[in-house]
Amino acid sequence: MRALSTLGSETSLDGITLEDLKAWHSDNLVPQLSSLRVVGDVSKDDVMTALSGLSERWSGEAPELTYAPAPGAPDSSTVYFYDVPGSSQSVFRFGYPSLTRTDPDFVTAGAMNYRLGGGGFASRLTQELREGKGYTYGIFSDFDGTDKVGTFTIGSGIRSNVTLEAATLVRDILSDYAETYTEEDLAVTKSFFTKSQARRFETLGAKLGALSDIADYGLPYDFVSQEIAAVEALSLDDVQGLAARLIRPDEMNYVIVGDAETQMQRLVELGYGDPVAINEAVDDLSD
Repeated sequence: MRALSTLGSETSLDGITLEDLKAWHSDNLVPQLSSLRVVGDVSKDDVMTALSGLSERWSGEAPELTYAPAPGAPDSSTVYFYDVPGSSQSVFRFGYPSLTRTDPDFVTAGAMNYRLGGGGFASRLTQELREGKGYTYGIFSDFDGTDKVGTFTIGSGIRSNVTLEAATLVRDILSDYAETYTEEDLAVTKSFFTKSQARRFETLGAKLGALSDIADYGLPYDFVSQEIAAVEALSLDDVQGLAARLIRPDEMNYVIVGDAETQMQRLVELGYGDPVAINEAVDDLSD
């Protein structure tokens, strides 16, 4: 399977000239599109002194930015299959477009997901598919997003011969999650989110990440405290409502990479129609 690398291809790299690079630098590396984040044993005054005169030396006009339209969530589920003949493993990516990082429910959705697939061994997906059935070494689900787009994704690599069984179990866990979420689940979640904050910003990289969130997404300077408070304020009804609204197994793209000869047609039993073979479409994108 070929992919689109951000590093380019041999053909595209051969076509880039020094003048192309200079033009890109001049057009895109401009102060209007830049922000500076500094973390370390240094004072604000020292940083500002070191940067004095930068605005006079660095100039340029910001280009007009364009963004691809955000994809819409599917109205119904479809199974897509990419064939790797003879593969002994199948790889899952199930999901759909969801909340952006700036959505008011983004953080509480992440808390809701903790017992589903965001909490490692504390999550139902791991307990059921790894510990209970031995289908996989690991499985996760998460909400991820920027200020423009967001996704909900489930990912795993599982034994090829249980592709249907694993996909069915994931679907069933998702279907039952809202109504089976308990007060105990909520207590475990709140305990994790509260205790994990104690060491969340130990490293310089973690501190820099917080500054980046503030700069990139326009979050308030006390966003961490606000997020902790939002999780602490969650009730059982709140979490069940979020799960019912945001966990939608019947409105999801089920993408599976594996051995089509032995596994693809079995997936009809998942209940979402005939799987769609996507090798040709994916390979065309890579050309």
